[in-house]
Amino acid sequence: MYEKREIKLPIDILPKEKFDVLPSTEKERYIRNVLKSILSSNQNGVTAPQLAEATKISRVTIWRHLEEMTITREAYKLEYGHTSIYYANGRMLHHLFKEDLRMGANIYAFILLKNNLGDFVYLQEKHINRLGIPEISGGLLIPLKEFETFIDLLNDANREVVKYVQANKS
Repeated sequence: MYEKREIKLPIDILPKEKFDVLPSTEKERYIRNVLKSILSSNQNGVTAPQLAEATKISRVTIWRHLEEMTITREAYKLEYGHTSIYYANGRMLHHLFKEDLRMGANIYAFILLKNNLGDFVYLQEKHINRLGIPEISGGLLIPLKEFETFIDLLNDANREVVKYVQANKS
């Protein structure tokens, strides 16, 4: 069961009147950075309503950002009945390769990650935005103890793709 606690906020959080005058893109970036900071400072997790109350940002906006962060694996959530608790997605321990893999407009990184649920290989996907800056756009968390099985499955899928391509050459 989740016990509601007072949450720790960053000291540099903007007052509502200063936040309200930020341009839209700056607001989005600011919210994302504040949420990352809050999640990192509150290892016991936080709820969207707690964050909305503490930051004076609407619940819908907070929820949308938390869900995006969950999808991109920057955060994870645990459900307790009708309550969703959000957590920072752990500590990145080690990049597995010196350089990330670039494929078109996407970049992929393999990272060892540790969080409250265990050790994982984090396959992080980034895309290059219109300003030429990489942004996280997705990710997979593979439990470290299951990683070899995951690779075996990828190898099986690769064999099937090769068969398909060879069978469908025109």
